[in-house]
Amino acid sequence: QTKETTPASTKIVFKVKVNSKGEHVKDKARLVAKAYQELLGQDFVSTFSPMTTTTTIRLLLAIAVDLGVQVQQSDVPNAFIRATLDRKIGIALSPGISFENEQGSTEDTFCVNITKALYGLKQAPQLFHHLLSTFFENLRYQRCKVDTCI
Repeated sequence: QTKETTPASTKIVFKVKVNSKGEHVKDKARLVAKAYQELLGQDFVSTFSPMTTTTTIRLLLAIAVDLGVQVQQSDVPNAFIRATLDRKIGIALSPGISFENEQGSTEDTFCVNITKALYGLKQAPQLFHHLLSTFFENLRYQRCKVDTCI
């Protein structure tokens, strides 16, 4: 924590995963930033991330069918935490999380600087979009001029 920034608060979100029969499969927990505390210009500058439309998706699927191209869908696990932050952000960990310091004593109030985006940060979608766009540009794909999501 510095004089000009206050660490963002976090919370832990728990979720129970079930299969198609409604049976318990596993428990998941995710550390999420409380974005409502972020300040424009201090914690983030921009949050814009383009969104595609249903019409665009239908058009792409129609073109794929016309050309006889196989279409595959994929998911990026933990998508937002793959993106690197463009500025220094500190977070205060949720109550109940404790760490052992160098002296061997346990600390329950802890602030850390993060380098990767967290779910809940206002700029996380934009940072992930930039990461994904850069990946495809390195493969020599070109962005559509009409719809920047493509």
